[in-house]
Amino acid sequence: MNAERIAIRLSEITGEDHAVVRTDCELQPYRVIPAAEGRPADVELQVVLL
Repeated sequence: MNAERIAIRLSEITGEDHAVVRTDCELQPYRVIPAAEGRPADVELQVVLL
């Protein structure tokens, strides 16, 4: 999944946690957002920096 790689890269660059969320759009089924902005029900994957 490309969104997973983007979430990992954004987390490495910014030093913040990011999440991959599912959307209702067929053209963009997944979206990467800051983890704090995601609704728990929509989060497919969360990248947490340790």
